[in-house]
Amino acid sequence: IFNNDSLFISIINPSDFQGKSILSEFKNLNTPDEGLLKLTDDDSRTCQYNSIHYNNGELVVSVADFNLIEEKDNLLQKHFLNLFNKYKPSTIIIDSNISIKFMQFIINNSSILNYKIIYEPTSIKKSLKLSNLSLNIYPNNEIQLITPNIKELDSIYKSFEYKDKFNDIDNWFNILDSLGINTIFRNRLDSICSNSNILKNYLT
Repeated sequence: IFNNDSLFISIINPSDFQGKSILSEFKNLNTPDEGLLKLTDDDSRTCQYNSIHYNNGELVVSVADFNLIEEKDNLLQKHFLNLFNKYKPSTIIIDSNISIKFMQFIINNSSILNYKIIYEPTSIKKSLKLSNLSLNIYPNNEIQLITPNIKELDSIYKSFEYKDKFNDIDNWFNILDSLGINTIFRNRLDSICSNSNILKNYLT
């Protein structure tokens, strides 16, 4: 799953079933587990996610418990900095399973420590965390790449709109002009999306 140039960072309880299973799988894959913060003398549960899907891959139902990541975000921040200072990565990938506080911590440090951020929203509900962050707009954006599906993107847009994050009109129009967001761009977008009923709904 991971090559020698990447490191997976998370937190586990190595004494519970899930934690032992993760360590065993890392060993089977010959993947370093240095990025896993291993709690000792703690009764917290390792995070877990279970889901059932139809044959076509569509989700039927899922359950998740990621409380440990949110409860121990101070420890994770220290762990992250220790690993960063050791390896100096150029890119950090985060998702919405971590706390808003930890997300903001990573964003605030991106310019100081000089790394790029890729963000995976995780789910419609968890994608709402993004609107609770203090973010700069292009060209000073801290997040270089985001990977939502269409429903997550819609959720992010609506949450930003609800929190008045698009009201900085003086800055926004200059940015749109610099990107060439004009009638020609709109016509090209209409043409690209014309074969998708889902995408067409978002252009009306």
